[in-house]
This record gives sequence, C-alpha cells and structure tokens, in this order.
Amino acid sequence: MQLIDIILILYILLVVVGLVLLWQKLSDLLFTIPSIQPEQRILIIVAIYAIITFAAFYVGLKINAKRETPLPTPTIPVTTPNKEQTPVPNNTTPTTSSTENAVPTLIQTDPETANSNGELQNFLALNYFDFEQQRSALQQTIQRLDQFFKRADQIAANTPTHRRFMQQIALNRWNFRQQLVALKQEIDQEIQAFWIFYRSGASEYTQQAFTKKAQLFTEEIQTLLGQESDTRTKENKLIKSYITYLTKILNRPPPKPGQISPQYSATNRQFVMQWLQAQRQVILLQNLTALEESKARIETSHYEFQRFLNQYPNMASRLQNTLTLWQQALQANLYVQYRLLHCAEAELLLTDTEMNIAPETGQTLNSLLIDNLPKMINDAADIRLQAERSYSNERNKNTH
Repeated sequence: MQLIDIILILYILLVVVGLVLLWQKLSDLLFTIPSIQPEQRILIIVAIYAIITFAAFYVGLKINAKRETPLPTPTIPVTTPNKEQTPVPNNTTPTTSSTENAVPTLIQTDPETANSNGELQNFLALNYFDFEQQRSALQQTIQRLDQFFKRADQIAANTPTHRRFMQQIALNRWNFRQQLVALKQEIDQEIQAFWIFYRSGASEYTQQAFTKKAQLFTEEIQTLLGQESDTRTKENKLIKSYITYLTKILNRPPPKPGQISPQYSATNRQFVMQWLQAQRQVILLQNLTALEESKARIETSHYEFQRFLNQYPNMASRLQNTLTLWQQALQANLYVQYRLLHCAEAELLLTDTEMNIAPETGQTLNSLLIDNLPKMINDAADIRLQAERSYSNERNKNTH
C-alpha cells in the first residue's frame, strides 16, 4: 500500500465523521431560531449538506486520480560514442561524439518512425534517383574516411616512430571529412523538413520546391566529392616528402664512435616482425634474425673486453681502442636494425588496406629497402671485423 492510498482512506473516514457532526450542529443551530419553520429547517440542512458533500466528493476524486496515475518511468541517458571528435595530435585519432552518432542499442526504434523512414526512402529513390545516387556516394566517402581513422587509432600505439607523419595524413583527411559531414547534416535536415511539410501540407507545392533544392544539393555533392582530389594532392606531397626522408635514413653511414643509435622497443619490434611474417617478407626476416644473432655476439665480446679492462687496468692503452670499436660495432648493428624496422613499418602504414594511404608507394619503398640492405649490412660488418681483428692490426702497427 502506497502513501496516497493511506491518505485516501483517512480522507474518507474524515468526511464521514465530519458529515455526521455537521448534521447535528446544523440541526441544533436551526432549532434555536424560532422564526424558521420545521420544513424550512430540513430544506436548509439538506442544501448545505449537499453542497459540502459534493465538494468533499470532488476532492476525493482528485486524490483518487493521483493514486491511479502511474509513476513516470526514469529516463536513462545513453551516451553514443563520439565519431567526430577532432584527432588528438598524440594518437592520430579523432577519438572518436558527434554529428553522426549511431543509434544506441538500448534505444528501440519506433515502428511508426521506421515505417515512415522506409516510405521516405522509397519516395526519394523513386522520384530523385540522381540525388539519391550522389547522397549515397557522400555517405560512402564518409564511411571510408571513418574506417581510416578507426584503423589509424588501432595501430597508432604500435607505430610511434611514424606518429608525426600519420598526424599530417589524419589532419588532411579530417578537414575534408568535416566538410562532407556538414553538407550531409544540412541535406538530412532539409529532407526531414520536406517530408513533414509534404505529409501535412500542400504536397504538390512542397515537392516542386524540394525538387529545386534536390538539384542544387546534387550539384553541391558532386563538387565537394570532386575536391577529394585536392586532398589527395596534399597527401601525395606529404608522402613524397616522407619517402625522401626515409631514403636519406637508408643512405646514412653507420654511427661514429660515441654516437648512440635509436632502437625499437620489444613490443614495437614484435609488431613489425609479425607483420613481416604475415606478408612473407623472407629477406627482411632473415636479415633481421641474423643481425640479432650478430648483436648477441658483439655484446658478449664487448662485455669480455670491458671485464678484462677492469681486471688489467695497465692494458688500457691496448684494450681501450678495441673496446671503442666493439661499442661502435654494436651501435652500427642496432642502427641497421632500426632502419630496417623503421622502413618496414612505414611500408606497413602505406600499404594497409583499411587506411589506403599509398599502396604503390609502399611497394616502391620495399624495393628501395631491399636494394640498400646489402650496403647497410656490409658497413656494419666492416666495423665488427675491425674490432675482431684489432689485435692483428695492433701488431702490424707496432712492427712498422
């Protein structure tokens, strides 16, 4: 039993008791007035009694109406993932709100709305074929760009060395996407307004007016979609500049004594290696494996020379030069691996089918990498060979 039920019961009891007491009070009061006849007293009591009873009954109905009214169902706010957030510079991602939110799964589609939308789509397809074709192309282009941002977000954490390049590509595409979305929203709102007026007003006049707008929208979509070539032109300049940068990296000499080579983390290295395995890039895989094995041997030799130098400090003049060569050989090995992984990772980004940046350029980069591979490995191997033969070289120097 709810509180409103208890109030209604108490109210009824109060009214019954009040009416009984009121009858007695009125009777006693009217009998004290001698000028009023008995018949008149009864009529007066009945009239007053009827008025008060009606008022009490009306109030009772109000209370009962509140008791029978169902409690309002609380509305649960549903937040839709944001698909149109400007890309954050550090992760090349638009992260994901939005002008074009997908309908949350918790919201059920109203059957009448669904039927109305279906009727509207059929009407547009039947009467505005060209307009619908262009509108579909607009939507497909937006979806394709969204797929790029989704994929870029997925692999951003695993390709940190190419973050700046991906930021530039993402920003270029994002600006174009914003123009597409703005036009799509304007068209969608105009279609909704047309359908409302068409169904509730002068349909022939409304359709004539909308036909002109549909023609203008069709031309506007065609013009805007044509501007994607400008976006591609800007993107191609970014890609060309990046390939030039990668080419310079491939042609750089090994680190000099004292220079430290950049390295890939174990996680990032594994990500690239798995991609190379999936692509069956046997040559790169074999060379990276061989370089890793060579790195282990260099580290062992470097450690041994350092240990002997600590054990025999009087040999510093003989051992220090060789120790420096082993350090340089290690950094040369690491730099070859870094360049291989770095360029392979760039190829991954360029040829990824979901991002569709520049597959042909990615294949060209692969050929460039394979062509430069022997020289890079030989340069590193020469430094290692100098370290291995430093004793022989030292003796020859002493004999002259």
